Amino acid sequence: MKIPTSLLLCLVILAFQSTKAVADTPALNYTFSIENNFDSGSWTEFYFLLGPTGVPAHRQTAYRSPAAVKKAFAELPRGTTVEWSPTCSGESVALKNDLEDLEALCKKKGVIFIIHPSG
Repeated sequence: MKIPTSLLLCLVILAFQSTKAVADTPALNYTFSIENNFDSGSWTEFYFLLGPTGVPAHRQTAYRSPAAVKKAFAELPRGTTVEWSPTCSGESVALKNDLEDLEALCKKKGVIFIIHPSG
């Protein structure tokens, strides 16, 4: 069976376009938040939530440690914006030893990390 040259050319172009789309993953806007784990009985155990802006918190990805958050941030596409609006209720305590590392990681990976300080 002979396959027409035009069909082969279309298949090659489609294959190239699909691999190019994966390599050119567009940057997104993400929201980062920190929530207390009330089930633990402690005000010092937190969940770190990360997800696309506009997605409700219950549909975002939850991480249990700053190390896991750093790994997730490192996998974001260059140019992605992550916004965090910490409250006065102790969220910053959860990252107090890791915030500088997280900011440095974002700078190195080309992720824009915006912190909106609370008043």
